[in-house]
Amino acid sequence: MNSERMSARDLQVLSACSGWMEGIGLRFNKRSRRDATLACAASRERVEGVLYHLAIPTEIIKLDPHEGGAVYV
Repeated sequence: MNSERMSARDLQVLSACSGWMEGIGLRFNKRSRRDATLACAASRERVEGVLYHLAIPTEIIKLDPHEGGAVYV
């Protein structure tokens, strides 16, 4: 997610840096009715992304409706 989207979702980002995890693959199984996005062990793959340092860490829950995270009641 880029910094403009983070700002549009009312999150204050203090800093950001790139990162990756070796031996992990992402699968986007759009036909699945459940678990459409999965991380799985994949020894020859790597996942790249961005780590954001939020001004208020608990605001990460603001991303859940957009990213398919858990719903807390």
